[in-house]
Amino acid sequence: MKKLLVFFKPEERFKERYLYASKMMGFEPESPYPEADPADYAGLIMIGGGDVDPSFYGEENTASRYVDPEYDKACLNIVDRFFKAGKPVLGICRGFQVLNVYFGGSLNQDIPGHSANALLHEVRGLKDPGLTYPFPEKFLTNTRHHQSVKTLGQGLIISAKAVFDDTVEAFEHENGKVLGVQWHPERMLDNMPGEGKDGVMVFDRFKQMIADQ
Repeated sequence: MKKLLVFFKPEERFKERYLYASKMMGFEPESPYPEADPADYAGLIMIGGGDVDPSFYGEENTASRYVDPEYDKACLNIVDRFFKAGKPVLGICRGFQVLNVYFGGSLNQDIPGHSANALLHEVRGLKDPGLTYPFPEKFLTNTRHHQSVKTLGQGLIISAKAVFDDTVEAFEHENGKVLGVQWHPERMLDNMPGEGKDGVMVFDRFKQMIADQ
């Protein structure tokens, strides 16, 4: 069975659903921290969590919460190693934001209307010809974040936006091996109340990225 690196700190409280999603895809998840050899893994999942320290994208902290610069350094380092090794990477919520910062982008430190628990909102998939894994024209996601993409990182292509305010909800890298989503698909796999049920769509795309390499 191929292994996936699911990257989080040892004290992470919400790790189980990411591990469950990895097993659902048919992979064996492992979580060594902070170092791992990309050669040992089929891909990398960067999970949700606290905000990225704004100093990593050249700003003062005006509204970021629960920042941990050492964790940010570890996350950016592991993304760098997997990206340069050509291994597929999936970023979820904070992981999505880490990817944007890694590629030179910046974040809005606080946005209205996206952080309510158990709130679903409509997302529209974009049809840029550069996309390898486009999303459906319209679908529902949960909304559990208070930050968003401000400037898009280099080489990233937007693949989905929120219908109600055009917040960037998903992107992929032009190399076809990096996928990021702002929502939490790991909470959308077995009809958790208020979370939606289309989470498998994201993991199917990531699994296909791994199969295509």
